[in-house]
Amino acid sequence: KILLISFSTNARKEMEKRLAERLPNHPTTEMCRTFHSIGLDIFREEVDPSRSWVVDTTGRLWRKTIRESAKKMGIRLKQQGLGLTVKTIAAVASMAKTQMLISAPALRRLGRVEPGLKELASEVAGADIADDVISIIHGAENIRETTGIEDAGGHYRFVTFDDMLFTTAHVLRQQDKRERWAQRWTFVMQDECQYSSLVQDESAEALCSAHRNYMVVGDPQQAIYGFRGASPERMLAFEDAWPGATTIVMNRNYRSGAEVVDVANRIIGKMPPSTIIAPSMVCERKTRAFVGCHEFTDETSEA
Repeated sequence: KILLISFSTNARKEMEKRLAERLPNHPTTEMCRTFHSIGLDIFREEVDPSRSWVVDTTGRLWRKTIRESAKKMGIRLKQQGLGLTVKTIAAVASMAKTQMLISAPALRRLGRVEPGLKELASEVAGADIADDVISIIHGAENIRETTGIEDAGGHYRFVTFDDMLFTTAHVLRQQDKRERWAQRWTFVMQDECQYSSLVQDESAEALCSAHRNYMVVGDPQQAIYGFRGASPERMLAFEDAWPGATTIVMNRNYRSGAEVVDVANRIIGKMPPSTIIAPSMVCERKTRAFVGCHEFTDETSEA
């Protein structure tokens, strides 16, 4: 009844290894999961389980579907560079799904465009082609979900890694399905919370809705996945979102020398107070270290 969620497969394996050492006879594989593996389980059980779905592990089917969508609309895509390319459209679609900015199929077919999607498309692709990008994405989603795409002699309806999370969040918005899945675990613990996006946060909160036993671990100062939709502000607002929650600050550093911790503290001291949990770290080892700082004129001289 305990679910441990991690951000990546490598982190999950490390968590599973440590747990197996403490509980040698327990099936830790079922306890330690990634958001994607949970999302795929929910997708397979809840989204038309009578039909087969292919997992597009390389993204090739999705790129082909984007090209097919543009072709049906008579829009000519550029092969490379900036502007209306498959790469740009795929990037907008990926970010839109992490931010829940793609409408549900029924609303999308009625012409619904989520607030914020036009702004995102303009920011990533450019305001002059934002409408075309959105139209191609919506068309590609319709192909992926309904007719499928021809590839290598087969006809496939498929799901991407982004869809595993995005569809899961939509499924868990339905009360009966949310209640059913929230009963599967009694405690949910999430690692590397600073890396999670809106779609992951929404799914995790839905899985905790029945018991509200939810624990997250993370370091907002290490939030480096903003380009994937990660937002440490949601972690910092955890106590507001979950009344009664307790924050345990872990600011004792056992790894680095005093000079490294000192430089880190000075950098953290320049950050807005609303973006940090611990104002400073404490160096426990008291060993010496060296910190070097070098400036370069360009990437070549740095290399």
